[in-house]
Amino acid sequence: MRPCFSVSLEHFSSSFFDMGKLDHIPELTGPDTYFAWKREVTYALGIEDQWCHVMDTIDPDDVLGNASFKPIAADPSLPTAAESKAIREWLIADLKAKSIITRRLSVTVQQLISTHHLVTARDAWKTLAEHFGQVDMGSQHVVHQSLPALCASRTSALHGAVYTDAEAVFQLLRGLPRSGTWPQFKALVTLTLPTPAYASIPSSASASATAGSAGSSATVGSLLSLPSASAFDTCVARISAEAAHILDEHVLAGGAPGLEYANAATMSSSTASGNVNSITGLRKHHHNPEGVFCTTVGCNKGDHDHAHCYALGGGMEGQAPWMKGKKREKETAAAAIVPPSAPAPTAPPSTAITAFAGTMDAVDSFLADLSCASIVEVPDTEYTTDTAALSCIIAAGFNTILDSGTTTTLIQDRSYFWSYSTTDAITVRTANHGSLSTSGRGDCVAILSIGGKRHRIRLSNCLHAPSAMLNLLSVGWMLSKGWDCVFRASPPHCELVY
Repeated sequence: MRPCFSVSLEHFSSSFFDMGKLDHIPELTGPDTYFAWKREVTYALGIEDQWCHVMDTIDPDDVLGNASFKPIAADPSLPTAAESKAIREWLIADLKAKSIITRRLSVTVQQLISTHHLVTARDAWKTLAEHFGQVDMGSQHVVHQSLPALCASRTSALHGAVYTDAEAVFQLLRGLPRSGTWPQFKALVTLTLPTPAYASIPSSASASATAGSAGSSATVGSLLSLPSASAFDTCVARISAEAAHILDEHVLAGGAPGLEYANAATMSSSTASGNVNSITGLRKHHHNPEGVFCTTVGCNKGDHDHAHCYALGGGMEGQAPWMKGKKREKETAAAAIVPPSAPAPTAPPSTAITAFAGTMDAVDSFLADLSCASIVEVPDTEYTTDTAALSCIIAAGFNTILDSGTTTTLIQDRSYFWSYSTTDAITVRTANHGSLSTSGRGDCVAILSIGGKRHRIRLSNCLHAPSAMLNLLSVGWMLSKGWDCVFRASPPHCELVY
């Protein structure tokens, strides 16, 4: 009789051998595939009842995610049989969870996870999250903050050695991915970055260096000449641009303009594919070609870059239209916008309106600084006015616009408010899914010139938004107060009737 052997598989579920059903999980190759991989692995761990080996919190209401930790023997040097069995069963279950986590990893990513059983599934999950789950838009600022702390902590250990800018750039490039086009990018950046210059050591300094430690310290201090202070910033900017370029290749075509001001996008080309920076989420336009945040100190806004910043230290410092204080030039620009009027019986009647928001005492001083685009009667005739030039003239001449997207009027300057309260400050959601903080609300007074006569009206319930680039006059608020607002296309203009 041929002997038969019986094998017990009580510790292994059938799914452990049937690994084909995990092939639908996308392979983890880097940050671009991490979140899709994480979602599918989370489901797989939950189905296999192994999610408890990943979570680190104890929540009685979370049945599947209630954390499970390795049992500890009362006497680690002499565990009982029951304790050894419990520890063994826990380690086997943890290895099952770890096998699911490491099932769909690229060869490069697999090097991050040790196969030793002391590295638990929870450790493997955290390691992958720390490497590929960081997609913070301001991560470059985290790097800036981490490097000084690292330099300070290592100063005593390095006996006063300087953590140079070149070493910081080296550590930054060392952490780049080793897959795709990143190795070629790293080589190109390494070749183009400036190299540090080393000063020659005077013979007298060398002789004094042998005399004592003081001379040695003086000599070491003269050895290195730090490279340009902008080398690290240049490297970070180029890495961010390369990352945005790679992500843009995977983004679906299409998308709407991302500006907060719904009526500011006048050109159809602004909605073209690839017109939004995938890293920052900002729309690219002629004031912000790369779609990045302004790096001017104290600005950090997203509707322009450093080269187009009007603030102190910006590329266009002091060149804002409202900074020039030349009312005559504004009147000339406003006249250039509107074509000569012609008799048109079919055109609806309208009047020229200019607006100023401010206190009564500041009327004379602010009339040249704050004004809305003039609305005049325009006949229904054909004009050859270039819409691009027209929009640029409007943007250059005025700093208050009519906004059909906002429900409440936003005023930038605190001094324009007639009454003011800080108890109802709110945060306004913008069209590009951002936020605009307000400091308070109140009523403003506007002076309107209609038919040559000056009228005083009150703008009620206005929000004070110091960080807004422009004052936004709510079209919806005007309609609720009895105004009629008509947008016409040829030529592009707006008609207000009260």
